[in-house]
Amino acid sequence: MITTNIEIISHIRAKYLDLFDAFTTEQLNQVPAGFNNNILWNLGHLLVTDELMFYKAAGQPTYLEEGFIARFRRGTKPEGILSEEDTALIKSELATALPRTLENHQRGHFDAYTPMTLSSGIVINNIADAIAFASYHHGLHSAAINNLKKNI
Repeated sequence: MITTNIEIISHIRAKYLDLFDAFTTEQLNQVPAGFNNNILWNLGHLLVTDELMFYKAAGQPTYLEEGFIARFRRGTKPEGILSEEDTALIKSELATALPRTLENHQRGHFDAYTPMTLSSGIVINNIADAIAFASYHHGLHSAAINNLKKNI
C-alpha cells in the first residue's frame, strides 16, 4: 500500500514539476486577486507537511531547514517573493523527496513513529497512514494549484 500511495504522489509531483517549465518564477510567486497564496507556497507547503508527517513524527531529522519549514507550515501564507534559490530548492525536493522517503522506509527509519491527530481529526498512527494522507493532501492542493493556474 505504501508503494501505491508513493506512486500516486509521484504522479502528482511530476505534474507539479511541469509548472516550472510552463510558468516563470514571477508567475509562480503571483497571488491572484481573491486568493491568499500562490503556486510556490502550495508546493512548499506540501513538501513541509510531508516532511513533518514522515520524518519529525518518526523522530528522524528533517531534510528541510527549520526556516524553510516555518515559512510553509500550516497556517502560513506567502511572505514576499521567493528567490530563484528557494524556487530551485522546491523543484529539487519535488523530484527527490519521495524516492528518498521510500528508501528510508525500506531501511526502517520510520519504525519509531509517534501517532498524531491532524486538525481535521484524522489520526495518523504510522508511516503508512502518513503517506496515505499525503496522497489525499496532494490531491487537495492539486485542485488549488489548478485554480491558481487559471488566474495567472
